[in-house]
Amino acid sequence: MKKQDRIKKQWELYKSLRVKELTLSPVSQNIPPKVNDLRELCTFPSIYFALAEKISFYQEKLFKAIVLTEEIILGWLNPETPILKLHNFKTLLVALPFWVYLDEKFLLTYTFKRGTINEDDIHHLEDYAERARIPQDIRGEYIRFLMKLLSPYNTESILTYLEKLEEYQFAPSVFIISDDLKNYYENSHFAYAKAASSKNVHKGKNFFALVEKIPEIGPKLTLYLPQDYLGQKITIKVENKVLFEGQLETIKLEFTNLPELPDYTSWLEAIDVELSV
Repeated sequence: MKKQDRIKKQWELYKSLRVKELTLSPVSQNIPPKVNDLRELCTFPSIYFALAEKISFYQEKLFKAIVLTEEIILGWLNPETPILKLHNFKTLLVALPFWVYLDEKFLLTYTFKRGTINEDDIHHLEDYAERARIPQDIRGEYIRFLMKLLSPYNTESILTYLEKLEEYQFAPSVFIISDDLKNYYENSHFAYAKAASSKNVHKGKNFFALVEKIPEIGPKLTLYLPQDYLGQKITIKVENKVLFEGQLETIKLEFTNLPELPDYTSWLEAIDVELSV
Protein backbone atom coordinates (compact mmCIF):
# COMPACT_ATOMS: atom_id res chain seq x y z
CA MET A 1 0.00 0.00 0.00
CA LYS A 2 1.35 3.43 -0.93
CA LYS A 3 2.18 5.93 1.81
CA GLN A 4 -0.59 8.35 0.77
CA ASP A 5 -3.11 5.50 0.80
CA ARG A 6 -2.04 4.55 4.34
CA ILE A 7 -2.39 8.16 5.50
CA LYS A 8 -5.82 8.46 3.89
CA LYS A 9 -7.00 5.17 5.40
CA GLN A 10 -5.77 6.24 8.87
CA TRP A 11 -7.52 9.61 8.53
CA GLU A 12 -10.82 7.95 7.58
CA LEU A 13 -10.49 5.59 10.54
CA TYR A 14 -9.75 8.48 12.90
CA LYS A 15 -12.78 10.44 11.70
CA SER A 16 -14.98 7.39 12.24
CA LEU A 17 -13.84 7.24 15.89
CA ARG A 18 -13.91 10.95 16.68
CA VAL A 19 -17.04 13.08 16.86
CA LYS A 20 -16.88 16.74 15.86
CA GLU A 21 -16.86 17.94 19.47
CA LEU A 22 -14.71 16.63 22.29
CA THR A 23 -16.40 14.45 24.88
CA LEU A 24 -14.53 14.91 28.15
CA SER A 25 -14.73 12.91 31.37
CA PRO A 26 -13.40 14.03 34.77
CA VAL A 27 -10.37 12.06 35.90
CA SER A 28 -10.50 9.90 39.00
CA GLN A 29 -7.33 11.33 40.54
CA ASN A 30 -6.66 15.08 40.49
CA ILE A 31 -2.93 15.81 40.28
CA PRO A 32 -2.01 19.52 40.08
CA PRO A 33 -0.35 20.43 36.76
CA LYS A 34 3.30 21.52 36.64
CA VAL A 35 5.66 22.71 33.93
CA ASN A 36 7.36 19.72 32.21
CA ASP A 37 4.33 17.47 32.87
CA LEU A 38 3.12 15.13 30.17
CA ARG A 39 -0.69 15.02 30.52
CA GLU A 40 -3.29 12.86 28.77
CA LEU A 41 -6.71 14.35 28.08
CA CYS A 42 -9.54 12.07 29.24
CA THR A 43 -11.21 11.63 25.84
CA PHE A 44 -11.22 9.11 22.99
CA PRO A 45 -9.06 8.90 20.94
CA SER A 46 -6.47 10.28 23.36
CA ILE A 47 -4.81 13.70 23.06
CA TYR A 48 -1.67 14.58 25.03
CA PHE A 49 -0.14 17.82 26.29
CA ALA A 50 3.45 18.70 27.21
CA LEU A 51 3.31 21.66 29.61
CA ALA A 52 6.04 24.03 28.44
CA GLU A 53 5.28 27.24 30.34
CA LYS A 54 3.24 28.52 33.29
CA ILE A 55 1.80 32.03 33.27
CA SER A 56 0.97 33.14 36.82
CA PHE A 57 -0.72 36.31 37.96
CA TYR A 58 -1.65 36.58 41.62
CA GLN A 59 -3.46 33.24 42.26
CA GLU A 60 -4.33 32.48 38.62
CA LYS A 61 -2.37 29.99 36.50
CA LEU A 62 -2.43 29.30 32.77
CA PHE A 63 -0.24 26.72 31.00
CA LYS A 64 1.20 26.66 27.48
CA ALA A 65 0.52 23.10 26.29
CA ILE A 66 2.26 21.54 23.26
CA VAL A 67 -0.10 19.03 21.64
CA LEU A 68 0.96 15.42 20.97
CA THR A 69 -0.83 12.43 19.47
CA GLU A 70 -0.68 8.63 19.23
CA GLU A 71 -1.61 8.93 15.52
CA ILE A 72 1.93 8.49 14.23
CA ILE A 73 0.98 8.23 10.55
CA LEU A 74 -1.09 11.42 10.68
CA GLY A 75 1.15 13.45 12.99
CA TRP A 76 4.66 12.63 11.73
CA LEU A 77 5.66 15.31 9.20
CA ASN A 78 9.39 14.83 8.66
CA PRO A 79 12.57 13.54 10.38
CA GLU A 80 12.54 16.62 12.66
CA THR A 81 9.18 15.68 14.19
CA PRO A 82 9.83 14.86 17.89
CA ILE A 83 8.82 11.37 19.05
CA LEU A 84 8.25 10.48 22.71
CA LYS A 85 8.30 6.91 24.00
CA LEU A 86 6.06 6.07 26.95
CA HIS A 87 7.73 2.84 28.05
CA ASN A 88 5.34 2.21 30.94
CA PHE A 89 2.33 2.41 28.60
CA LYS A 90 4.04 0.90 25.52
CA THR A 91 2.98 3.96 23.53
CA LEU A 92 4.66 6.26 21.01
CA LEU A 93 3.66 9.92 20.69
CA VAL A 94 4.52 12.48 18.04
CA ALA A 95 4.47 16.24 18.59
CA LEU A 96 2.15 18.39 16.51
CA PRO A 97 3.06 21.88 15.24
CA PHE A 98 0.76 23.88 17.53
CA TRP A 99 -0.04 24.58 21.15
CA VAL A 100 -2.95 25.74 23.27
CA TYR A 101 -3.32 27.59 26.56
CA LEU A 102 -5.19 25.66 29.24
CA ASP A 103 -6.04 26.81 32.74
CA GLU A 104 -5.12 24.96 35.91
CA LYS A 105 -8.70 23.88 36.64
CA PHE A 106 -9.16 22.31 33.19
CA LEU A 107 -5.90 20.34 33.47
CA LEU A 108 -6.68 19.28 37.03
CA THR A 109 -10.18 18.08 36.12
CA TYR A 110 -9.74 16.45 32.71
CA THR A 111 -6.13 15.26 32.37
CA PHE A 112 -4.04 12.42 33.80
CA LYS A 113 -0.37 12.94 34.55
CA ARG A 114 1.56 10.42 32.42
CA GLY A 115 5.09 11.45 33.26
CA THR A 116 7.66 14.23 33.37
CA ILE A 117 9.65 15.50 30.39
CA ASN A 118 13.19 16.80 30.86
CA GLU A 119 14.01 20.43 30.16
CA ASP A 120 15.89 19.80 26.91
CA ASP A 121 13.03 17.76 25.44
CA ILE A 122 10.48 20.41 26.45
CA HIS A 123 12.53 23.07 24.63
CA HIS A 124 12.78 20.79 21.61
CA LEU A 125 8.99 20.28 21.54
CA GLU A 126 8.35 23.99 21.92
CA ASP A 127 10.84 24.91 19.21
CA TYR A 128 9.28 22.40 16.82
CA ALA A 129 5.72 23.61 17.53
CA GLU A 130 6.76 27.19 16.80
CA ARG A 131 8.81 26.48 13.65
CA ALA A 132 7.17 23.58 11.83
CA ARG A 133 4.72 24.34 9.05
CA ILE A 134 1.39 22.61 8.77
CA PRO A 135 1.29 20.81 5.39
CA GLN A 136 -1.46 21.28 2.82
CA ASP A 137 -2.40 17.61 2.68
CA ILE A 138 -4.33 14.99 4.66
CA ARG A 139 -1.97 15.36 7.63
CA GLY A 140 -2.61 19.11 7.62
CA GLU A 141 -6.35 18.41 7.52
CA TYR A 142 -5.97 16.19 10.59
CA ILE A 143 -3.89 18.78 12.47
CA ARG A 144 -6.37 21.59 11.71
CA PHE A 145 -9.20 19.29 12.79
CA LEU A 146 -7.53 18.88 16.20
CA MET A 147 -6.88 22.62 16.41
CA LYS A 148 -10.57 23.25 15.87
CA LEU A 149 -11.53 20.59 18.45
CA LEU A 150 -9.31 22.19 21.10
CA SER A 151 -10.03 25.81 20.16
CA PRO A 152 -13.07 26.24 22.48
CA TYR A 153 -11.06 25.08 25.51
CA ASN A 154 -8.07 27.21 24.52
CA THR A 155 -10.24 30.33 24.18
CA GLU A 156 -12.34 29.47 27.22
CA SER A 157 -9.22 29.04 29.37
CA ILE A 158 -7.85 32.43 28.34
CA LEU A 159 -11.21 34.15 28.82
CA THR A 160 -11.63 32.51 32.24
CA TYR A 161 -8.14 33.70 33.14
CA LEU A 162 -8.99 37.25 32.05
CA GLU A 163 -12.28 37.16 33.94
CA LYS A 164 -10.43 36.15 37.10
CA LEU A 165 -7.99 39.01 36.59
CA GLU A 166 -11.00 41.34 36.43
CA GLU A 167 -11.83 40.32 39.99
CA TYR A 168 -8.73 42.23 41.10
CA GLN A 169 -10.41 45.40 39.76
CA PHE A 170 -7.49 47.14 38.12
CA ALA A 171 -8.25 50.72 37.05
CA PRO A 172 -7.54 50.82 33.32
CA SER A 173 -5.76 53.47 31.30
CA VAL A 174 -8.00 54.37 28.35
CA PHE A 175 -6.72 55.56 24.95
CA ILE A 176 -8.43 56.54 21.70
CA ILE A 177 -6.79 55.36 18.49
CA SER A 178 -6.42 58.21 15.99
CA ASP A 179 -8.73 58.32 12.98
CA ASP A 180 -5.70 58.23 10.66
CA LEU A 181 -4.45 55.02 12.25
CA LYS A 182 -7.94 53.51 12.29
CA ASN A 183 -8.34 54.28 8.56
CA TYR A 184 -4.91 52.84 7.82
CA TYR A 185 -5.82 49.47 9.32
CA GLU A 186 -9.26 49.45 7.67
CA ASN A 187 -7.60 49.86 4.25
CA SER A 188 -4.71 47.47 4.87
CA HIS A 189 -4.43 43.71 4.37
CA PHE A 190 -6.12 43.26 7.78
CA ALA A 191 -9.43 44.18 6.12
CA TYR A 192 -9.16 41.04 3.96
CA ALA A 193 -7.43 38.63 6.31
CA LYS A 194 -9.54 35.66 7.35
CA ALA A 195 -8.15 33.07 9.74
CA ALA A 196 -9.02 29.37 9.66
CA SER A 197 -10.16 29.70 13.24
CA SER A 198 -11.40 33.19 14.05
CA LYS A 199 -10.70 34.53 17.52
CA ASN A 200 -11.09 37.71 19.52
CA VAL A 201 -8.70 36.76 22.32
CA HIS A 202 -4.94 36.28 21.99
CA LYS A 203 -1.98 35.41 24.23
CA GLY A 204 1.11 37.23 23.02
CA LYS A 205 4.68 36.81 24.19
CA ASN A 206 4.17 39.16 27.15
CA PHE A 207 0.51 40.19 27.12
CA PHE A 208 -3.10 39.07 26.85
CA ALA A 209 -5.35 40.84 24.35
CA LEU A 210 -9.12 40.85 24.02
CA VAL A 211 -11.34 42.55 21.43
CA GLU A 212 -14.96 43.14 22.40
CA LYS A 213 -17.72 44.79 20.37
CA ILE A 214 -19.45 47.31 22.64
CA PRO A 215 -22.78 48.65 21.24
CA GLU A 216 -22.21 52.22 22.50
CA ILE A 217 -18.60 52.65 21.39
CA GLY A 218 -17.85 49.91 18.83
CA PRO A 219 -14.93 47.47 19.10
CA LYS A 220 -12.64 47.87 22.10
CA LEU A 221 -9.19 46.38 22.70
CA THR A 222 -8.12 45.47 26.25
CA LEU A 223 -4.49 44.59 26.96
CA TYR A 224 -3.20 42.99 30.18
CA LEU A 225 0.55 43.42 30.70
CA PRO A 226 3.01 41.88 33.19
CA GLN A 227 2.99 43.38 36.67
CA ASP A 228 6.77 43.91 36.60
CA TYR A 229 6.32 46.31 33.65
CA LEU A 230 4.67 48.85 35.96
CA GLY A 231 6.61 52.12 36.09
CA GLN A 232 8.66 51.23 33.04
CA LYS A 233 8.50 52.82 29.59
CA ILE A 234 6.88 50.58 27.00
CA THR A 235 5.97 50.72 23.32
CA ILE A 236 2.90 48.98 21.89
CA LYS A 237 2.70 48.56 18.12
CA VAL A 238 0.52 46.80 15.58
CA GLU A 239 2.65 46.05 12.54
CA ASN A 240 5.12 48.87 13.33
CA LYS A 241 2.38 51.48 13.88
CA VAL A 242 2.54 52.81 17.45
CA LEU A 243 -0.63 52.53 19.57
CA PHE A 244 1.02 53.65 22.81
CA GLU A 245 4.41 54.78 24.02
CA GLY A 246 5.10 55.92 27.54
CA GLN A 247 5.39 54.92 31.17
CA LEU A 248 3.07 52.12 32.26
CA GLU A 249 0.86 53.19 35.16
CA THR A 250 -1.49 50.19 35.24
CA ILE A 251 -1.33 46.67 33.84
CA LYS A 252 -4.70 47.09 32.07
CA LEU A 253 -4.90 49.26 28.95
CA GLU A 254 -8.03 49.90 26.89
CA PHE A 255 -8.12 51.23 23.32
CA THR A 256 -11.24 52.50 21.59
CA ASN A 257 -11.92 53.79 18.05
CA LEU A 258 -10.60 50.46 16.74
CA PRO A 259 -10.70 49.71 13.02
CA GLU A 260 -13.84 47.92 11.87
CA LEU A 261 -12.50 44.56 10.67
CA PRO A 262 -14.39 41.40 9.67
CA ASP A 263 -11.86 39.31 11.62
CA TYR A 264 -9.42 40.48 14.31
CA THR A 265 -7.24 37.35 14.45
CA SER A 266 -4.38 38.64 12.28
CA TRP A 267 -4.57 42.11 13.82
CA LEU A 268 -4.29 40.69 17.35
CA GLU A 269 -1.39 38.47 16.33
CA ALA A 270 0.44 41.55 14.94
CA ILE A 271 0.46 43.30 18.35
CA ASP A 272 3.95 43.77 19.77
CA VAL A 273 4.75 44.99 23.29
CA GLU A 274 8.32 46.05 24.03
CA LEU A 275 10.14 47.57 26.96
CA SER A 276 11.76 50.78 25.75
CA VAL A 277 15.46 51.20 26.38
